[in-house]
Amino acid sequence: MTHTPTRRLLALLLAVATVFSLLSMSVSAADEQTGPEIELVNTATEPLKKDSKFHVAVKIKDSTFAFSNFGIYLIFDTEALNLDQIITAYVNSEGDETDYLPNLTGNTKQVVHEGVTYGGVVQMASAKNVKPKKQTLFILEFSAKKCLTAPVEVTLHVDTFQSVNDDNTFTDYTPQITPAQITISHTLTGVPAKDETCTEDGNTAYWTCSACEKWFSDENGTTEITDKDSVVKKATGHTPSAAWSYDGTYHWHVCTTCSEVLDKAAHRGGTATCSEQAACEACGQKYGATTEHDYQWNHDAAQHWKECSACSAIDPANPKTNHNFGEWVTEKEATCTETGTQKRTCADCGYSETAEIAMIAHTLTHHEAVTPTCTTTGSIEYWECSACGKKFSDAACTIEVTDVTLPMAAHTLTKTDAKAATCTEAGNAEYWTCSVCKKLFSDSEGKNEITAASVVIPATGHTADATGWHGDDTDHWHVCTTCGETFDKEAHSGGHATCSKKATCEVCGLEYGSTTDHDYQWQHDNTEHWKACKDCGAVDENTRANHTFGGWVTEKDSTCTETGTKKRTCTACDYSETGVIEKKAHTTEHHGRIEPTCTTTGSIEYWQCSVCGKMFSDAACTTEVTDVTLPMAAHTLTKTDAKAATCTEAGNAEYWTCSVCKKLFSDSEGKNEITAASVVIPATGHTPSAAWNYDGTYHWHVCTICSAELDKAEHSGGTATCQAKAICDVCKAEYGTTTNHTFISKHDNTQHWKECSICGAIDSENPKTNHTFGEWETVTDSTCTATGTKKHTCTGCDYSETGVIEKKAHTTEHHDRVDPTCTTTGSIEYWQCGVCGKMFSDAACTTEVTDVTLPMAAHTLTKTDAKAATCTEAGNAEYWTCSVCKKLFSDSEGKNEITAASVVIPATGHTADATGWHGDDTNHWHVCATCKEKFDEAAHTGGTATCSSKAVCDVCKAEYGTTTAHTFISKHDDTQHWKECSICGAIDLENPKTNHTFGEWETVTDSTCTATGTKKHTCTGCDYSETGVIEKKAHTTEHHDRVDPTCTTTGSIEYWQCGVCGKMFSDAACTTEVTDVTLDKLPHSAGTAWEKDTAYHWHLCTSCGSEVMDKAVHTYGDWVTVAEATETEAGLRKRTCSVCGYEQTEEIGILRFTVTVRNGSGSGEYKSGETVTITADRRSGYTFEKWTVDSGNVTLAKETDSTTTFTMPAENVTVTATYRYNGGSGSGSGSSSGIVIKDEKGKVLGKADLDTGIVALPITPVPAASSSRQAEELEITIPKNTTVKVEIPVRNVTPGTVVVIVHADGTEEIVRTSIVTKNGVALELTASVTVKVYDNSKFFSDVPAANWASDAVAFASSRELFNGTGANTFSPNAPMTRQMLMTVLARLDGTDTSGNAYAKGMEWAIRNGVSNGSNPEGKITREQLATMLWRYAGNPSVSGRMTGFVDADQISGYAEDAMLWATKAGIIGGKGNGQLDPKGYATRAEVAAMLMRYCNTLFTK
Repeated sequence: MTHTPTRRLLALLLAVATVFSLLSMSVSAADEQTGPEIELVNTATEPLKKDSKFHVAVKIKDSTFAFSNFGIYLIFDTEALNLDQIITAYVNSEGDETDYLPNLTGNTKQVVHEGVTYGGVVQMASAKNVKPKKQTLFILEFSAKKCLTAPVEVTLHVDTFQSVNDDNTFTDYTPQITPAQITISHTLTGVPAKDETCTEDGNTAYWTCSACEKWFSDENGTTEITDKDSVVKKATGHTPSAAWSYDGTYHWHVCTTCSEVLDKAAHRGGTATCSEQAACEACGQKYGATTEHDYQWNHDAAQHWKECSACSAIDPANPKTNHNFGEWVTEKEATCTETGTQKRTCADCGYSETAEIAMIAHTLTHHEAVTPTCTTTGSIEYWECSACGKKFSDAACTIEVTDVTLPMAAHTLTKTDAKAATCTEAGNAEYWTCSVCKKLFSDSEGKNEITAASVVIPATGHTADATGWHGDDTDHWHVCTTCGETFDKEAHSGGHATCSKKATCEVCGLEYGSTTDHDYQWQHDNTEHWKACKDCGAVDENTRANHTFGGWVTEKDSTCTETGTKKRTCTACDYSETGVIEKKAHTTEHHGRIEPTCTTTGSIEYWQCSVCGKMFSDAACTTEVTDVTLPMAAHTLTKTDAKAATCTEAGNAEYWTCSVCKKLFSDSEGKNEITAASVVIPATGHTPSAAWNYDGTYHWHVCTICSAELDKAEHSGGTATCQAKAICDVCKAEYGTTTNHTFISKHDNTQHWKECSICGAIDSENPKTNHTFGEWETVTDSTCTATGTKKHTCTGCDYSETGVIEKKAHTTEHHDRVDPTCTTTGSIEYWQCGVCGKMFSDAACTTEVTDVTLPMAAHTLTKTDAKAATCTEAGNAEYWTCSVCKKLFSDSEGKNEITAASVVIPATGHTADATGWHGDDTNHWHVCATCKEKFDEAAHTGGTATCSSKAVCDVCKAEYGTTTAHTFISKHDDTQHWKECSICGAIDLENPKTNHTFGEWETVTDSTCTATGTKKHTCTGCDYSETGVIEKKAHTTEHHDRVDPTCTTTGSIEYWQCGVCGKMFSDAACTTEVTDVTLDKLPHSAGTAWEKDTAYHWHLCTSCGSEVMDKAVHTYGDWVTVAEATETEAGLRKRTCSVCGYEQTEEIGILRFTVTVRNGSGSGEYKSGETVTITADRRSGYTFEKWTVDSGNVTLAKETDSTTTFTMPAENVTVTATYRYNGGSGSGSGSSSGIVIKDEKGKVLGKADLDTGIVALPITPVPAASSSRQAEELEITIPKNTTVKVEIPVRNVTPGTVVVIVHADGTEEIVRTSIVTKNGVALELTASVTVKVYDNSKFFSDVPAANWASDAVAFASSRELFNGTGANTFSPNAPMTRQMLMTVLARLDGTDTSGNAYAKGMEWAIRNGVSNGSNPEGKITREQLATMLWRYAGNPSVSGRMTGFVDADQISGYAEDAMLWATKAGIIGGKGNGQLDPKGYATRAEVAAMLMRYCNTLFTK
């Protein structure tokens, strides 16, 4: 039987059932036997459903079988069934009528044991064998938890089934189990099939279970429907008729399936004219009425008139009439190079005509010819126009010239021969001198000008012999190996003679002069002083004596919060000791109690010290208080009930009003203040349909309540592209047409280009190009509230980068308190910044206020009742007037101010009767329909009487007056002229049609060789004129022969050029014009062999022999070590250019190791076996004590000498100078001026005096825990306003040991600038802190302990400056990018770079001037790394010049100070063979090493 189906967990028993011992029986198990058959029977008579309860009876078929105890596991599906209880059955002993309830127990709870869920336990024990009274042992009550698609079993596993034997032993039986089968059916309801219609979905037949909510495709529930949408048959939707149906007002479609009216809407669009109704733009049906004529001005060159824009009918009031031109107006003045234009305009219709103004003459200046020399060019004789700037070779300005220059004349040269330099005399190179201009040249043709200094060959100078410096007791000198002369002779100088040794000359190193007397200096301890020789240490015992102190001098006066300090000094030496001045009493001011209101807080009675600002609740200042405020009193509130909004009228939410302060609140307790506007519930207004209706031109909503068209508008927005039409921004429908590519400018932070904004295609004429940034410009200056911004912009696009300008201080103006009135608010006393406008309640600008307003006082109001308006007299609405400010209000509380005009209800006025205008031949008027009075009477006006009709009144449109005489105007066509009436067209009999009589032809514009001219003649009887053409003139050409090109110069074709117009032609007849006669240079022809030097390789042109082609920097492969460097011999390595094969070799320097000197000088790089000299710094108030070796296996010559030596081992060395404080015993008295160290329970572990060096804390070394959670806390207390460097002693310290600061809120912060010493870790403190120390080392498989950078990698990774590149890899030889280093330095500075680390790191670097953020993904070079570190260090000043490196000249100008600083500080060193390699890329390991060295330098300052 299978008890564990794969999709569910069967219930098993928690543990083996306990077999209960029979009283006073010994247990010795007999052999196991096959026992009775046990059957589990489902007693349910009805089909089981979800939540049904049912019983399973556990029956034993053999009623004669007797047993004493059993232990049974129940096994059932706990996901399908829940065991509610176990019902016990009675058993009795054989032959005994007494019923027994043995120890039968039931556990119905599910129990989990070792990941397995068990359903229940049944146990029974008896003192003797029993047999069932009935077959049933017990009954299991279950409830069904869910519907099942297949039956499940309820069965048993019998662990113990025993009977007791006569000898008090047990016999074990194994019963045969028959499980019960449980079926839980679905409760199904059928849903019949339904056909879909036009508007309603249909469905196929299906059944649903009300218990499990599943759907099935059959009535037995065997096939589940998982996709419920699959039974849906979607509505077909209406099928509208193809043609519109319509009447005179509406149009609509009819559904061809159900005949429902669809899309019914009023006719719209189209334009009615004076002759035709509008045509509906949807259905095409004509609708509405025609319109009046739309008369618009029209004109030709002679006349103007008004005609209908629709039917072209001429307006009788505005017939054809000659133009009424004004004066000519010059639009463009004529010049000597261009004609001008003038215009005149008809005053009636606005028609204008233009005419040309002839060119004016040139304004000439004569220039005489200038003869050229060998230093200056000359010029021809020419004339120049001061107006247009053109030049001419003749005074008549017929020949224009563009270049008047004559080339310079040749030099007159004399040669000076070359002369070799000697040991003492300079020589010179060969050169030529011009006798005219005195210039020097390196060639006989005078082409290459040189300076006099450049031809000088300096004297070689003396060469000192092998002896070096020669000397006697007074002077030193050199002897020349060439000429034997003595040179550089001078007196010895420098050095310092002592009582035991002569001075050593700083120049030659020889001793000279004599020794000196002892140089006694004062020495002291805390009780006596004496003089000792500073050179040999000899003590003058005659000077030893106790200190003689002067009077106490106050150094820092005491206050009411702090003790002061005083000092007294020995009158014989400079030793001094300090003392404490006790605190002073408080100076208090009494403040009485202030009761609170509902708008202001109050305060308790208190006393405040005017010196320290502290507050006390008693005059004796024994009880300090930090808050004297009494909370505000409660509001006095009146409720306004809620009122619902309607479609057209606003409502309001429920609210309460305070009768005291007039404020509004949303709650009855007055806690949540609100505005009057916030309680208003606006009118609901129309409810537009969710979807847009639209056609090809418009879109609109339909109100779901009244069906009105809403928001109707033309489609707008969207952008048609090369791929799609425009999408309307509003309704999202397509409209219009597609477009061509739209190229737009694009950029990222490194490049710019143009690409199609739609499909992304890049414009071939504008490909990707790197940005070229201009100078920084201020965008927004900093203010007192915000930092400013600056930017520099790419000159090739609009991309710009920004930087930060720091904030400025506030500039404030004081404002006194202003009391409010009923018309004006008041204000509190405040100070306002004139720059940012912020306001503060104190002069120090510590408390900002956003509102200084005091509310206005209440109005004194008098009511005026409402009065209705009449036909001729105005009325008014109800209103109130303030007797103080005279203002008007619409409410009795004076909240809503109104104007006097707004309360006026105007007189209704007369209403004209249905007749409209009444009139006679002189006047017109209206008659009032209400009072029958005549009004608006006036004389007829406007209109124009003509020869054929009276004038029409502009107002009432009635004719009035008489007709007029004819108005004759001049007219003409191209053959005749005459006069006719401008109104009716009648021809004047005195001026009938007559042929034109033309005068002589006149030239308007003369012809040239490039353009025809124009001429005209005019009729003598009218102003009509005809124009004619003047043919072009011939070109005036000059012939130019063909010039063949070379690879260095362009050529030209044979051509002819006109001297007048400048045009060029390929033939003498000037029939074929050419714009470019140039023949391109011939291409250079590259040779096959590479030319090369130490930096570049290139090809030379085989034609000209001088053109350099394909020049490029060598492309080297990796360095290959030829010979490894050792501690005694240099190595050699080489690399080869993969293009030209050039090999570069360089020496690998003898291995050098680093010395770090803390509190002294001598840091640097040294070879193994070299003698290293170190010197301790002098410190005022301290005496050097001894040297300590922090790392490295070295033995100092004398550790107690301030200057000592040691032999450099083959490893890095760190030493520290320690000092004794002259001002105290050094016992760590723990005074207020010292350091106190406590453990996390507050126990004092040690005390120490302050020191300017590193203070080693006098405590037992703490263990370096493996995690922060296991580390112990240390509390380090230092005096206020103090900075001190401390060393925490640590057992088993490693480079990965870190210090973390524990903040008050429990958060922890790694001190990234802490360093590792020989005895522990050191850090700089500026305040008292709580710290932990633990080992935060990371493991990297590619950085073994023997790696040269293992300590540095441990240092950087443990301080989380940067992490590994993988789970356990660091990639020490991989390069680092610029943005990575910016991020590392930001972390070192304490900046949180979580999230977008690189972006935050770059922003920090730009803001702090460490980098400009350029080329963020570029690899960082050694000089760039040094420069960023130098800037981060504050651009420390450095003097001197870089020496000792053969490639120092390769350092970029911007990096010179930074590299000098870094090499002097020991942060960066050489790479062997005298190479500094400033432009080489820095590896991750090198960055880690430089960061560790930089942090170490912070402790040697």
